[in-house]
Amino acid sequence: MTVQQLIKMLKKKEKITVLEQAILVLSQKAKLS
Repeated sequence: MTVQQLIKMLKKKEKITVLEQAILVLSQKAKLS
């Protein structure tokens, strides 16, 4: 699963858990570095 697919999946949810948010942030940082 790509980060973009994950973002789309998370946006469909009304609530994003802290864990999902952390994974999202970490994956974005990994792409930038």
